[in-house]
Amino acid sequence: MRKTLEERLHSYEPLFGGWRLQGEIGSGSYARVYRVTHSNSFGLELQSALKAIEIIPEGKMENPDSLRQLVRDQYIGEVNLLGAMRGISNIVSYEDHAIMEIRDGDVLIGYDLLIRMELLKSLEEILRDGDTKIKTTEGVRRIGMDLCRGLSRCHRVGILHRDIKPKNIFRNQFGDYKLGDFGIARHLEGTMYARTRIGTELYAAPEITDKNSSRYGAKADLYSLGLVLYYIANDGCLPFITPELPRSKWHEAVGRRNSGEEIPAPTGVDASLGAVILKACAHRPEDRFASAQEMYHALQTAGRGKVVPAEREEETEAGGFDPLGYLWKQLGLSVTTAPEEQFMKDRLQRRSTERSSDGILTAHQAQKLQTRRLRFGRSSGQLILDRYREIAGDAFRKRYDLTEVVCREQVERIGERAFAECANLRRVTLKAPLQTIGSGAFLRCTKLEQGVLPHTVERIGDKAFLDCFAMKTAVISDLVTELPAQIFSGCRSLDTIRIPAGLQRIGAEAFRGCGAILRFALPDQVNWMGPRAFSGCKGLQEIRLPAHIQTIPDACFIGCTALTKVAFGQDLRYIEEQAFRRCISLQTAELPYGLLKIGERAFSDCEALRVLRIPKSVLLIGENAFEDCRKLTVLTPRGSYAWEYCRRNGVRVAER
Repeated sequence: MRKTLEERLHSYEPLFGGWRLQGEIGSGSYARVYRVTHSNSFGLELQSALKAIEIIPEGKMENPDSLRQLVRDQYIGEVNLLGAMRGISNIVSYEDHAIMEIRDGDVLIGYDLLIRMELLKSLEEILRDGDTKIKTTEGVRRIGMDLCRGLSRCHRVGILHRDIKPKNIFRNQFGDYKLGDFGIARHLEGTMYARTRIGTELYAAPEITDKNSSRYGAKADLYSLGLVLYYIANDGCLPFITPELPRSKWHEAVGRRNSGEEIPAPTGVDASLGAVILKACAHRPEDRFASAQEMYHALQTAGRGKVVPAEREEETEAGGFDPLGYLWKQLGLSVTTAPEEQFMKDRLQRRSTERSSDGILTAHQAQKLQTRRLRFGRSSGQLILDRYREIAGDAFRKRYDLTEVVCREQVERIGERAFAECANLRRVTLKAPLQTIGSGAFLRCTKLEQGVLPHTVERIGDKAFLDCFAMKTAVISDLVTELPAQIFSGCRSLDTIRIPAGLQRIGAEAFRGCGAILRFALPDQVNWMGPRAFSGCKGLQEIRLPAHIQTIPDACFIGCTALTKVAFGQDLRYIEEQAFRRCISLQTAELPYGLLKIGERAFSDCEALRVLRIPKSVLLIGENAFEDCRKLTVLTPRGSYAWEYCRRNGVRVAER
């Protein structure tokens, strides 16, 4: 008799080398979820969620290879998808997976696909437990902004979720909301549209449920998210559904929504947040937000109107707010106009009027700002910037007294060379909603130790961290698609860098001279690199190039003297001049089929290079391409262009 899924799971224990089953916590149409725990020798117990998918075809498969192919085609994609999203904030973290054979006697009849993920509580459970805080304006905003961050990253790498609902939204112990259950997610097709009609009807966009619609895109996910926010903000009721409406009538309510009938505003939040939710739920996709990032910005500002106390309103109408008078009134003290008081009032008034009305801190104003003072008048070197939306170009350039800068939540943009050549600046704290960092913003801040950017940063200018010699760590927001020219050039201590998942372009000399970096694995979305992008990275040992990049530009890896391993992408067509010159530790390399050109001196002075495999597709090799490669033997098909080139130029050649 064949074992049940749970019996088989117990027979696999300990799972993943040390995990044990603790009971089922949920199930869906094709998978079950269990709680698993792991105890170490010190008594520390860890918990995770185990998603188990039973794969047993109804019909008898012709042979084991056909069954393996079925599993590979239909299910392994989910594992690859979770792996690709590993580390993305606001996405449930994938931890491990295993594929176990199911046998009936000696016959292979199926597989159990086991996926281990972080254990979290679903939004559906949280609502069922009666958590009222998330139904407030701030609670709804928080959920929406967190999920927009997750969706923004998914959509940037071409992934639709397609089943956003409370059951598939989770919250961790820190109050962060995450998207989970990507079991029916799929990569967007080349047209950025999908065609499979999958998704829970209650939260699905009209274009998904409409049989006459041939395609849908990322805006369908925004619609579903809008309905989730509507549900929370409307006291647990979706559009046209009331607590008194029988469940049998819900289908009619969904039909009214999908027909384009105007949706009433949710009742539990203010008008500005309600307007954001209604825009996300617009019937026509073109009337919704253009992207998850745009919806994030709308949620960021909605429902945040500042409340001014009555006393302040009266004083403002009377001719300006008096901060000292207001404070003394709160303390019950009489308000008189002593010379000292008048001096302080005038000083505060001058500082208030000096501040730019549009929230821009100009260079003239910045030079007057003093660092925080300690006892006995000593300076701490710390400067806290708040109440400014933008820090103008050259604002603090060459301020040698700065050792630490804290940019509070109001700062959205840092201008060109704003902190350039602040030679004693060691620490900078940047927070959301910062979006733009201008060219040379921290140029030659030679003592700056790290560059950790908030998740909201979308653009970084060239030379932003040029010659920051002491910088060891750089964390780049996933919204950044381009690392511009010389962004980290000369950062010789940089040994840890988080590359954005959606990165597409790397500028000229972006990492020139970053000698402490040992390995690079570039995302496959990268389609362009500039000249000398990694030149002089003397500690670089391994590099995995993107699958779809076509050109390795001039001198891209020149002088990478520790480089021993290069993984070339399948779409590579051109290796330009001096691309790997003076890579003296490189011993073997296999160039992909489809390569057309090897430029002048491309591998010259590679003293240790012993074997270079060149495909028949190469049609041009430049002069001195293998100069001073005395140990080199080129492996290539007899009669190919590379074969004839090597024979003419005295390079050892053997048939591949």
